[in-house]
Amino acid sequence: MFKIHTSANKWQESLLKEKGGPFKTKMDLYYIYFMTGIGLKLDKPPHPEYTKELSDINDSYPMEFSSSIRYKIAGLFLYRDMVNNNLPSTDKSLVKKKIEDTFSKTDGNTFLEPDAIKQMNIYAFNGFNYIKEKMNVAPDSANFLVFYHKELMPQLFK
Repeated sequence: MFKIHTSANKWQESLLKEKGGPFKTKMDLYYIYFMTGIGLKLDKPPHPEYTKELSDINDSYPMEFSSSIRYKIAGLFLYRDMVNNNLPSTDKSLVKKKIEDTFSKTDGNTFLEPDAIKQMNIYAFNGFNYIKEKMNVAPDSANFLVFYHKELMPQLFK
């Protein structure tokens, strides 16, 4: 389901172990990587070799992610993926097809089809690599969040 490269697990380990830190689960950081990747339009599939080094984050969203948050993530994914691929939102049949290809009728947890989750994983992988290029070693969570707020957020979703 949700996967990230094993190098991300090593890089983020100190952020997750930080006592009293804001990051409680791998999914917390996965979401930041995903937002970075989709916000910067980093949608190119990585080298096929990367799939050999993937590890599971979760089979589903953590319980802390309410269904309304899950719908918002799915909707953001749908919208930004269309924008990132220059698909017109005015073409009703195209939008309908994209919705059918993206939203799952059977997965009541993520609300996404497996191919959509694979694309989310690509955005997350590329987002992680972008962050790691800027910060080779994970800082403490306070400095990470300051970096994210000051350096990355202004660049996202332009």
